[in-house]
Amino acid sequence: MVFPLSVITIIPMIFGPYFVEFPASVLSIVLSYVPPITPFIMVLRVCADPNTPVWQIVSTLALLWAAVGATVWAAGKVFRTGVLMYGKPPSLRELLHWVRYS
Repeated sequence: MVFPLSVITIIPMIFGPYFVEFPASVLSIVLSYVPPITPFIMVLRVCADPNTPVWQIVSTLALLWAAVGATVWAAGKVFRTGVLMYGKPPSLRELLHWVRYS
């Protein structure tokens, strides 16, 4: 079950040399706005190019905090509905329904 999360954290390590060599490329900038891998890529970009614009650093941090808040909010909705039901594992469709329902 942890494999998909591990793959998400391995992607920046695989492409790390590219991000270090080309920290201002379009791919580096776009992937730095993907919340699960934002911390990894931004650290590589800032270390490779200390002249990374401050607005990019601040905007990626704001996006990351917003994604964390949204995740905690959705998890709270799923927990509130799911804590009353036990005995069967929920499907992805049921989880999405719980987020909308609560």
